[in-house]
Amino acid sequence: MKLKSKLLVVILVLIPILVSGQETTKVVSKGLTVSVQSAQTDILVPFFLSGKFILAPVFQFVQASDVGFDISFGLFAKRFFIDNRNVRPYCGLKAGLGYFNPSSSGASSQTDFAVGGAVGVEYFFNPNFSLGIEPQLNFYFSDDESDRFGNPGGTGINTATALTMSIYF
Repeated sequence: MKLKSKLLVVILVLIPILVSGQETTKVVSKGLTVSVQSAQTDILVPFFLSGKFILAPVFQFVQASDVGFDISFGLFAKRFFIDNRNVRPYCGLKAGLGYFNPSSSGASSQTDFAVGGAVGVEYFFNPNFSLGIEPQLNFYFSDDESDRFGNPGGTGINTATALTMSIYF
């Protein structure tokens, strides 16, 4: 648990560093992004902090009456290398917590932590709509009773790819 806390502190320290020195001429705007991976669909709410920097809270919720509910929260910091073209490559950092609360009274809840990096490209059809692809490298830390990553109580590394669709307003 101490390692999880230290990683979260490191990520929270890195966010202001990534933001510093960025352009501030772009009017702050927001959007809605859907990120689809093999068996996972996330909802992101991106906020432009500058023309090149986005900070996006991430949310996922799954509920099944006989199993329980699973909720995930995270934060994605993304920096575009170019901010005024249709094709915009970027890099980013992600961190999140997943919480599972089982329906059965004898089972205990589980909390998992994940952190990762991403590079990708977003194609803007116009200023309000884009599609993207994002390869990722993720590190995870599982709860002792969690089977979310197939490694209860363990740590691991995995790669993933996400397809994104964003609407900005």
